[in-house]
Amino acid sequence: MDDIMAGRILHELQSTGYYPLAATNRPMETLWWALNSVLLQMRNPLYWTKLKKAKPKDIQYQTALQNGLALLAAGAAALGTRQAVVSSKDGLVRRISFQPRPYGVNWTALYALDPGLTVEIFGERPKGMHVEVSDILFLASKVMHLITQNQAGRIIDAVGTFLFFKDPIGADVVVREVTSGRIYTAALAPS
Repeated sequence: MDDIMAGRILHELQSTGYYPLAATNRPMETLWWALNSVLLQMRNPLYWTKLKKAKPKDIQYQTALQNGLALLAAGAAALGTRQAVVSSKDGLVRRISFQPRPYGVNWTALYALDPGLTVEIFGERPKGMHVEVSDILFLASKVMHLITQNQAGRIIDAVGTFLFFKDPIGADVVVREVTSGRIYTAALAPS
């Protein structure tokens, strides 16, 4: 991903109202900070048992979820993606597919992203604060796990479908538990 695409994602992200970002001449660095902030917000709600912490309050889940969905929806709008499907088994992500696929890239646990293909499409990865399309793909899996952790009380085997909207920027998520068929939902609320 280059600075132009990072700038487009930031522009879309600001339109969600979730991130009051200052104007910058370093869009990639600003996008990296936004992504890092979201991932840090998700850390405790996702891993509180492993971290041996008290169960987070619902506001922590909701803040992390809404900020994660805002960043995902902004990335989808800038990349031209309308839908994402994430599947997991045994608590691990098995497949992430954005449709249409940004740069033709898809991710599966078996094949991952071919490093040769990644370099061919994106060029050499710069050092320092940098965000790739794969970071946006994996954010979708974190958001799905956050939804199930909050609503089911644990990370479950599931298939999550994300629908993205452009005008205004939005996202609806439906997660179906594989074993029981239970449905869990979330949406990007207007800010």
